[in-house]
Amino acid sequence: MSRRIALSFFLLFLVFSLILSILFYTLNRRSMLQVYEDQLLTHAISIADAIDGLTISGDALSGMGGQVPGQGQSQGGPGRGMHMGPRSAYLDLINEIAMSDIWIVDESARSVTVGMSRRPINYTELNPLAQALLEDVFAGKALTSRAFSEQLDRASLSAGAPVYDQDGQVIAAVLLHDSYSDLNQSLNEILGIFGMSLLIALLVALVLTTLLSRRISRPVAQMEETATRLTSGDYDARSGISQSDEIGALARNMDKLAEHLAEAKRDREQQEEAKRAFLASVSHELRTPVAVMRSSLEALRDGIVTEPERRQEYYDDLLVESRHLERQINDLLELSRLDSAEFKFEKSEVNVPDVLADAVRGKRRQAEQLGLSLTYLDDVMQYAYMGDYHRLYQLFGIFVDNAFRYADAGTKVSICSQLTETGQLEILVHNFGAVIPPEALPRIFERFYRIDEEDSFGSGLGLAIAAALADRHDIEIAVESSDRAGTSFRLLFSAPLSDH
Repeated sequence: MSRRIALSFFLLFLVFSLILSILFYTLNRRSMLQVYEDQLLTHAISIADAIDGLTISGDALSGMGGQVPGQGQSQGGPGRGMHMGPRSAYLDLINEIAMSDIWIVDESARSVTVGMSRRPINYTELNPLAQALLEDVFAGKALTSRAFSEQLDRASLSAGAPVYDQDGQVIAAVLLHDSYSDLNQSLNEILGIFGMSLLIALLVALVLTTLLSRRISRPVAQMEETATRLTSGDYDARSGISQSDEIGALARNMDKLAEHLAEAKRDREQQEEAKRAFLASVSHELRTPVAVMRSSLEALRDGIVTEPERRQEYYDDLLVESRHLERQINDLLELSRLDSAEFKFEKSEVNVPDVLADAVRGKRRQAEQLGLSLTYLDDVMQYAYMGDYHRLYQLFGIFVDNAFRYADAGTKVSICSQLTETGQLEILVHNFGAVIPPEALPRIFERFYRIDEEDSFGSGLGLAIAAALADRHDIEIAVESSDRAGTSFRLLFSAPLSDH
């Protein structure tokens, strides 16, 4: 994987370098050519300005010695193609200064005077493009062209500039020729330096991409191994990567995912264990009343019990056990519904103190029958809350029933409501009676849990149902129990609707 990443990076850099080289050569050549043309044209204009009319006029030329021997009239007419000694010497001097090949073309005689000891050029030998250039120069334009490469037998650039007399009339054209060889040589030198730099850059890039690919591939390989272990069920696997880049962030997220998976696995195992314990408890709880009912029915059927009074006792036992069995089944169904996420409460805005007052009112007759005193202090009259009235009524009833069940005869069961410093509603259900041992406090909301295993009263699911109802209403439950203070269940509601 590391090699593939390094090769990919290197090929990408190579393609980028080739594109950059082509752009560099093209743009640099164009820029240098433009500068070259501008400089050549500037030199041509400067030379044209340095040449006065006397240098070009025929009278002055005849006074300087006339025609050069051996260079008479050409086919183009009188004076055409004449290589005049004084003018040629003048051009040779300028040639040496300008480091270029200079021609002077007389506008009137159409004669071409060349320097640098070149053979004379006849005007008619010029190609149409060169003649068109001269016509533009004679018209007063200064410009460049490549039209003279044929006459010069090499790739060259030419610049033409008009020569004016004292009256401002164009009397000649100065042509400045220079070869591309110097330009190409400069370009080749620059390109060679650039190519060498590029080669060094490619070597450095190869080393860097190799190191970078290893830096990328190594943690990726670690994460791949971690992912493989996770898919095989090993949720304790961790990548161990602590980089501060995107790969490090990905590794940290993978480790968090592994933690969540491990936690989910533990929860699932706990749920499975709870399910097995629940099924075992259900089997035990249901087996007892069923066994009692079966033995009673068998005794009645077989005629073992014949006395009317004993038969009535058996009938009474059957009725009690059937009611107990019915209650257990109903509580199991209720708890199963509460455990289902699909079971929806019919929540609406309710006043919690009103629900509590209704629940207490419904328990007063039961308290009298049990010989208990039930007191209710309603310090809070208004507390708007989003909840299910019937389920809240059921919740309060479960805690009151639990207080009745374990209160000593003739004692008081008190219920009060108050607001905490944070404005939350707090409901306390207190009784004096059997004390809950400290080790049992964390388990009293478990299903079928009983502090006293001999206690067969109730289904053992009441507080489990209460905990589920409280959880669905965002209510916290706390328990305190001691010999001196008795037992108190505290229900703490979240913020009222007015605070949302």
